[in-house]
Amino acid sequence: MQPGVVTALASVPSAAMIAVGAFDGVHRGHRAILRAAAEAAAAAGREAWAVTFDGHPLALLDPARAPRRILGPDEEFRRLAAAGIPRIACLKFTAALAAVEAEAFAERFREASLFCGEDWRFGRGARGTPAFLRARGIAVTVLPYAEYRGERISSTAIRAAVADGRLDDAAGMLGAPWSVVGTVVHGRHLATDRLGVPTLNIPADPLQAAPPRGVYPAWARFGRERWPAVVNFGTAPSLKGEPIPLYEAHLIGFEGDLYGRTVTLDFDRAILRRECRFDSFEALRARILADREAVKGLLR
Repeated sequence: MQPGVVTALASVPSAAMIAVGAFDGVHRGHRAILRAAAEAAAAAGREAWAVTFDGHPLALLDPARAPRRILGPDEEFRRLAAAGIPRIACLKFTAALAAVEAEAFAERFREASLFCGEDWRFGRGARGTPAFLRARGIAVTVLPYAEYRGERISSTAIRAAVADGRLDDAAGMLGAPWSVVGTVVHGRHLATDRLGVPTLNIPADPLQAAPPRGVYPAWARFGRERWPAVVNFGTAPSLKGEPIPLYEAHLIGFEGDLYGRTVTLDFDRAILRRECRFDSFEALRARILADREAVKGLLR
């Protein structure tokens, strides 16, 4: 768990300025809520907090319908802090938490000021609403939905964009690139030895949303460095295949060893092409080099 992140609601001061919601992805609508809480806290000289969940509530209530998370937890915490909320209560959604009555939550934060979206609900049976709190004298600011190209931004819409390979639209709704963070692992070195195109391998997180298998333009970040990259997500069928999908990133112009390093891949462009099988290494290499030139143009 990162600094500034707690796992118990009791750790949140009762008189704080609190942004509440399932901030999956920390999209532009979420950022408006977070910004409002941070600005109000600064003006009042009080602490700003975010209260969110570790995992989606449906993972407990209806596991078959539980969606994958948009970002990994560390990246999500980083974006919450970047929005002006360095103190985060990340609550594990358990049966005990689901059974907490709305009245108990209201009593706990009687002195707080809450900031939320239009569809925020809380307490057993989702009985708690902004009106429920206001009737008990609790200050609540409801922020309107944010829009992207005339449509409401939601975590569901962002997941759909990722699943379609529309990572440009996902980034537009997030207000930042859609990102994958992982540790570089050793592969079979076929891209380097057989194709002369070195790649770094990052296993896919099974709990995070994934795009269609194919090739994408991206930026690779590690430390203070940032490099344009051609990223293949899939199983490399032309190279006898991987057991599970992974991200293979060729960093354009980079030379060095990143094994064991944490690397972030930032995607804000649509899929370049779908994964396919090539009949020969020569054909595959020619296509990789063509992809590299295309990415150079897109990211220039």
